[in-house]
Amino acid sequence: MNPMTLTNRRPRHRSLAALVGLPAVAVAVLSLGACGSGAAGSDQRPMVTATTSIAADIVARVGGDDVDVVQLVPDGASPHSYAPSAREQQELAESALVVYFSPGLEQSLPIDQAAETFALADHTGGIDGADADPHVWLDPTLIAAAVPDLAVALAELDPEHAAAFRRRARAYAGELRALDRQLQEMVASVPVSRRKLVTSHDLIGYFASRYGFKVVGAPFGSSPEAEASAGALAELIDRIEAEGVPAVFAQQGDDPEVLRRVAEEAGVAVVDDLALESLGGVGSYEQMMRTATEKITAALGP
Repeated sequence: MNPMTLTNRRPRHRSLAALVGLPAVAVAVLSLGACGSGAAGSDQRPMVTATTSIAADIVARVGGDDVDVVQLVPDGASPHSYAPSAREQQELAESALVVYFSPGLEQSLPIDQAAETFALADHTGGIDGADADPHVWLDPTLIAAAVPDLAVALAELDPEHAAAFRRRARAYAGELRALDRQLQEMVASVPVSRRKLVTSHDLIGYFASRYGFKVVGAPFGSSPEAEASAGALAELIDRIEAEGVPAVFAQQGDDPEVLRRVAEEAGVAVVDDLALESLGGVGSYEQMMRTATEKITAALGP
């Protein structure tokens, strides 16, 4: 299968942020529909809440038209610190299933309110514990490993469509493996000596490990809400210069000013709109990965 054919796929999911913007009568109807069913959407399909747009896209690809997928954290908001409204907490409690990545990522969300949960990071093969790096989607082979178990979780909600969930999961896993091969080809244009990554917060380890990059540093550490000390920034600038890092990357949603100052001091380029924790308006998880890889290879390439 040609991986470029994947770009036309669109997730079928609703955003809670969008629902809040509906007229009061419409919101009431949706809320009553959810309360009446206990765990089903307004058309009686199982209602699955996914924390981020990336998680929602993954669920929608496996669930298809047989589930009602609701996105919790709006694009542009940080899954590390997002505080859900009372209505969103109600949606969490009423969902048949909540799909998230790891307690290490969505640590501020009351996921334990849900009747059933599915942590994608726990199904990627060997990534264990809340302290592990939760950004597993930055290696698509890890998501390919998780989607068969996601199909099982969805089948427990709706046994009638179990075969359809399994079929979609197999097809999607194959497309993700094709995406991985495409990303390998894209990064091949970057000399090994220039495969050095500095991001605004520490999230790109799985990508680096899979595609042969070295992570040089991140001023905000593992949390984009953290503050970087003057000493830590000076050390990072020294590492950038010593490693010959060609460019640094600010994650979309993080404050780019710190990395702009770092880049200016180190005399390197800065890319300040790298979408890695949400779809960033590109429409699908696969296209997000391609777009991010294109920006990385363009900035680091010869």
